[in-house]
Amino acid sequence: MRRLRVFSLWRTILLWGALVPWLAGCHKWVSVEPPGPMLRDAAESGHSRTYRIYLPNDTVIEGQPTGLSGDSLVIRTEGSSVTLAEADIDRAQLRSVKVLATVLLIVGVAVAPFLIYGVALGIACSGQGEKCLS
Repeated sequence: MRRLRVFSLWRTILLWGALVPWLAGCHKWVSVEPPGPMLRDAAESGHSRTYRIYLPNDTVIEGQPTGLSGDSLVIRTEGSSVTLAEADIDRAQLRSVKVLATVLLIVGVAVAPFLIYGVALGIACSGQGEKCLS
């Protein structure tokens, strides 16, 4: 019984450990041109899409444009808000979903346990023939 619990624990650790690298492949950053007007449009429309904003002093801010204040944009980041002048924005990137990577992730997570079980059963039963499955 103890052996089964240890196997189950390792299986869980390995599956979640394999899931983390896959998640990084589910989105990409797409450059938006021109950055100021595009961010202004996003703030006016109220979409909650995430942008990565690059400032001239090599500062990177990641968040959602939530409002306008004159010629400045209000960007909601994790836990706070930042007000940036539209002229201070060097470039911006929009976080976009990679559809194929997401579908492959879901299929991989669904199929992987069956594949692992089949390989483990094949290894455990190698050389035993029909006796192993009964």
